[in-house]
Amino acid sequence: MIASGNLRSPPTFVMFASVARRRRGRRSKRRAATQHARLGAGEARLLALARDLAALTITEPPTRLLDAALERLAPGAGPKTPHRRDKTRALATAWAHEQARLAMQEILDREARRGALRGDLPRPLLAWLLIAARDALATEPPDALDERLQSLGRFLRLTPGKVGG
Repeated sequence: MIASGNLRSPPTFVMFASVARRRRGRRSKRRAATQHARLGAGEARLLALARDLAALTITEPPTRLLDAALERLAPGAGPKTPHRRDKTRALATAWAHEQARLAMQEILDREARRGALRGDLPRPLLAWLLIAARDALATEPPDALDERLQSLGRFLRLTPGKVGG
């Protein structure tokens, strides 16, 4: 290829194409794992709770909103903690918890604007506590649920510095 003193080399793109062809031939044929997230019963209950809480902001009068939200915490148990290797399930559970927490926080924000909520604790923390309390309420005996929910209501309306508010 030294016709007139010039060295001619094959075009660069041809070399890359031949390398790519060689690599493609060595690659094992394996399918990409496609896992569709299927909601478990616990995640579905949490998302139903989030929908119910969001609907309460429209259907319930402001004076009854927090009590109605607390009543929704009692009936269902939360999701079981997913196995650490099941990342899809763990993500679905965390997302469902976050949706329920955000819906509860919206209710607490409305209560705070009305002046009916304690002001010494951040509302995101209170919302998180209520969603965590939901999981604890699932293990309580049925005859104790009403007392526990009333206590949660008193806790949320407690004025700092006053006992029993």
